Amino acid sequence: MRNNSRTLAWLLLAIWMTWLTALQSRLGESPAYRFPPPDLNLVFLVSMALVVRRADLLPLALIAALARIAFSLDPPQSVFFLTLAVGALGVGSRRAMHLEGPLWRAFLSGFGAVVAVLWFAEVRDVRGIEVEAVDAVSAAVLAVSSALAALVLGGVLLRLPGLSELRRSER
Repeated sequence: MRNNSRTLAWLLLAIWMTWLTALQSRLGESPAYRFPPPDLNLVFLVSMALVVRRADLLPLALIAALARIAFSLDPPQSVFFLTLAVGALGVGSRRAMHLEGPLWRAFLSGFGAVVAVLWFAEVRDVRGIEVEAVDAVSAAVLAVSSALAALVLGGVLLRLPGLSELRRSER
């Protein structure tokens, strides 16, 4: 029975992650929303990376990447690499420094959002896609909005229905 509940939890995580990524895309397209929306995909990824078992990092990164790929024009390999790197940073920091509180989650989410902006700008540049220079102010606004979203929503995201089975039971 435990395997069935973990499989259902992974499926629900994929659904929640996809919905949050779709919401992020909608906010970014909305003319009423003037600021860069928080990177909800990375906020959810970081929140989960701080509570799942180390062995679950790869499936977690894959789900986050697939949700992001569904709403992105960026190459799938670069999206997967970004999610794996940010997830590994969360798991690694938790293991090395026992940091997993809300402030650390907010910092990692803001940092991850800036890394994502810089990473995708570099990937587009290397691929020869015309890109605007990364604006330091908009990157900072994105980092702050993602950090605030992680601070406010991080605990809520971890308690979404169906995800309790994925939280690690061992240290």
